[in-house]
Amino acid sequence: MVGSECLSNAPILNASSGVGYVTNIAGVNTYVTGSPLAILAIVLVSDVYDKVANHGYFVVVPDFFHGEPYNRDNASRPFTPWLNDHDPGKGIETAKPIIKALKRKGASAVGVAGFCWGARTVTNLGKAKLVQASVLLHPSYITVDDIRGVEVPIAILGAEHDSLSPPKLLNQFKQVLNAKPEIDSYVKIFANVSHGWTVRYDPNDPKAVKAAGKAHKIMINWFDKHLKKDDDSTSIDYEIIKVSEDGEIEEILNEPLPEGEYVNDSIFYKGKLFDNSVFLIREVSKSLEVSGDDSTSVDDEIREVSEDDEIEEILNFFLKANMLMTQLFTKANCLTTSVFSVGTNVGMTEKMLE
Repeated sequence: MVGSECLSNAPILNASSGVGYVTNIAGVNTYVTGSPLAILAIVLVSDVYDKVANHGYFVVVPDFFHGEPYNRDNASRPFTPWLNDHDPGKGIETAKPIIKALKRKGASAVGVAGFCWGARTVTNLGKAKLVQASVLLHPSYITVDDIRGVEVPIAILGAEHDSLSPPKLLNQFKQVLNAKPEIDSYVKIFANVSHGWTVRYDPNDPKAVKAAGKAHKIMINWFDKHLKKDDDSTSIDYEIIKVSEDGEIEEILNEPLPEGEYVNDSIFYKGKLFDNSVFLIREVSKSLEVSGDDSTSVDDEIREVSEDDEIEEILNFFLKANMLMTQLFTKANCLTTSVFSVGTNVGMTEKMLE
């Protein structure tokens, strides 16, 4: 069964709740945070978002309850009828188009974490191999057969005191996963904590904060292990745009990054266009030889790497205009969450230059 106490913990869909913003992805109101240009994405079926985003991920928190979290104070909407309308098994149908949208916009790998109700969505995504890594935290509505069917790396973090996923059941999960050595897995039972301890804890209780923080760290480390292993952030096939402190493009450096140098999320971004962003670094086709003559190579590179006319138009506009809006940078090395809204800020800038 599912604990009603968790279902009132819907994502907080307002910008003041964190450093991100609310947008619509695949028809679902979704809180997003982190670099919109990150090529690694995390779908959270909960609202522990900024902490994950700080580790270089683009994080989305869809409203899986579609504006109707369970309200225990609403006597006209009892728990059982509410649950029938919000079956955890149906969460995958909300998640699939969102994951598809993330990959269409450049995400090379997607991880998903589910807390309580969301665990069923996570296991279903793992069984369908629609994500590259998964984490369950104090799961509910999960059976041994669900775990047996998972085909992607999975970590399960449970509580010592949990009637929904008691230690006995968690140990059964562990036995099933141990019998599948080809699937990397991790199961941990946290002592002296109860169901919901990772998201519903007293911030003034040092022990509760420590226990939740430890679980969050394990979750992030799990994603780092399985999502960043194929991350080509160290690739040298990138064209770097050097930006001055006032936000203007100084020059385009058609030279590779040193071997093994990490492209820091707060300094350079990879060449992918998202709905609310423009980028500072774009991937150069491996089949294209990059010359040292910017004047002859830039336009060719733009045509080579453009995914569609919209990207080409925006790239040419900013490269030829030789400018970026000053407020997008903090000391020339940090982008705000939202860079440009295609057709809005870009259009306004074009009009100002006419």
